[in-house]
Amino acid sequence: MKGWLTITEAAKAAGCSRDTIKRHLRDGKLPNARRLQDVNQTWQIPLADLAQSGLTGKLARASSGWPAQRDTSPTQAAAVRAHASAEAASLSTDAHLRMAALEADLRVAQALAEERAAHIADLQLALSAISGRHDPKVA
Repeated sequence: MKGWLTITEAAKAAGCSRDTIKRHLRDGKLPNARRLQDVNQTWQIPLADLAQSGLTGKLARASSGWPAQRDTSPTQAAAVRAHASAEAASLSTDAHLRMAALEADLRVAQALAEERAAHIADLQLALSAISGRHDPKVA
């Protein structure tokens, strides 16, 4: 899925070790990461979480204590942050659209429930009229 990284991919993108990513997962510093229910129990880490945690370029190398396999320039780090920010904005827009659709579905469901409740009341009244008894609860 676009915008999600495995532990290995996240470590490579951040220029740090897999252990650093695992430590951040364990410490809750990547709050939107999720573990898949597949055979390997694969982690999916949102790119936005990675950027917000500060795990980019030299910052990641300084906090992890591990040497980076390649230097990440400030321009590259900024590009990663910009991409993560754009991805987060896109996800936010998608969430707002989904919320609006769910609210519309809820309004339709509520209207349908009210309509059905009125129909049930009409049927109960008709049934009591047919059976010749009057139920004071129905009216």
